[in-house]
Amino acid sequence: MKPPVPASEIGRAAFRGSFSTLSWQVSRIILNFVSVIAMARLLSPEDIGIIAMVLAVTGLGDLVRDFGLSMAAVQAKTISDAERTNLFWANVAISLALFAALLVLAPHLAVVFSDVRLTQVLWLCSSVILFNGACAQFKADLNRNLRFGILGLVEAGSQAIGLCLGILVAYLTGSYMALVVMLLATAISELAMAASFASWRPGAPDLKVSITRFAKFGAGLAGTQLLAYLAKRGDNVVLGYGWGAAAVGLYDRAYSLVMAPVTQILVPLTRVAVPLLGQLRDDDDLLLASLKKVQLCTAICASSAYGLIGGTAGTVIPWLLGESWTDTSIIVQAMVFGGVFRTFAQVPYWIFIVKGRTGSQFLFHLFAQPFIISAIIIGAIWGGFGIALSLSVSYLLVWLAQMAWVQKVTGVKVGEITLCGFICFIVFFIPMYIIPVAVIRVFGDGFFAISIASEILYFILAATFWPASRSVLGEVVAVAFKRNKQGKEQA
Repeated sequence: MKPPVPASEIGRAAFRGSFSTLSWQVSRIILNFVSVIAMARLLSPEDIGIIAMVLAVTGLGDLVRDFGLSMAAVQAKTISDAERTNLFWANVAISLALFAALLVLAPHLAVVFSDVRLTQVLWLCSSVILFNGACAQFKADLNRNLRFGILGLVEAGSQAIGLCLGILVAYLTGSYMALVVMLLATAISELAMAASFASWRPGAPDLKVSITRFAKFGAGLAGTQLLAYLAKRGDNVVLGYGWGAAAVGLYDRAYSLVMAPVTQILVPLTRVAVPLLGQLRDDDDLLLASLKKVQLCTAICASSAYGLIGGTAGTVIPWLLGESWTDTSIIVQAMVFGGVFRTFAQVPYWIFIVKGRTGSQFLFHLFAQPFIISAIIIGAIWGGFGIALSLSVSYLLVWLAQMAWVQKVTGVKVGEITLCGFICFIVFFIPMYIIPVAVIRVFGDGFFAISIASEILYFILAATFWPASRSVLGEVVAVAFKRNKQGKEQA
């Protein structure tokens, strides 16, 4: 077992881990971007909408099968091989039960959505839950041992394999089954790679070894994640029921461009933050200092990126995806606001976990998530654009309420972090959103390159003259330079 990282080094270790993780996640975001473009060019909005509705169901099952046990294994102070083995078999057993349940429910869900094609697709996609269930503890082992680079390689590599096979099948058949192939290939290759890199192998389950402490932690976390998932992916269900597969397809492409990168960045960042910040659970000052550094870097990047995406969506999306996807650009322009505040909301999530207050977190979501679901239902009256706009407003309000709640129940003073989020939104997001819209509106699409150049210039000026951003981005450059120097020395 590795010795704990010294408390004085936690902030720097968390920052280095975050940088390493973000570096790998850039490749995943690029792969996701390629996937969105390629599949939009090769498939119709209706084809993509069918898979999106199925994933709203199987994604829920994939969340339940984990039951918070992987994160419980990561954050635990100690864990034996016998406990790890029992956690593995618990994940497998839950996955098998969910797989069987979805096989039975598939025909009935097809009736609800009035589309018989959903039955076969749901049967195939539900098998992904089995592979992910078997993979969970292998990835938790890599995470617990702080092997973030290997974990990034596993996830990005499996995603690349799935994408290549999916594009090939889409090109050859032009069928939505290409997306099914992509999902299955990704899950299978991820399991194979994670198992090969992990330092542990499961044996036979030992009924004498209890995993109750992990289940108690996981139950609160799983409940929170379940409610959050219903709020995040209930949009596809509501939209599919009221507007059909084509509307879901248009909305899903917007979601894949705006919200999917949030998950691809924040999930691995959580893997970095939880084991490192968990060592500071009893020192609020050091915990807060570390959180400020990581959150500031994330907030600057998220605010700038979403401002750029929202401001250029009207020009870029029809050009990238094709004229049949023009309505997606309007949805993106409304959704980017919510993407920023969803990113900000990760900090209180980390504090709840590190402080072991997943029960309090679940209690908050019992009230917050029904509010978001209500916003989705109301917004659905106006279709995908209405849902995107209502979600953005609700994410802002929920973030503010969550920051207040986490301070009340944990005692961690998060006022400065909240203020930092607003400053990043004002300094980076709003100008980066407005600049390309204004340039293109006044001078036309021919000046698109000038609008991008103006954005880059503004970002450099803003990042340079704001002392906080200058400090944290300077550390990013220092870490990158150090890693590059070490790579050359090893070579």
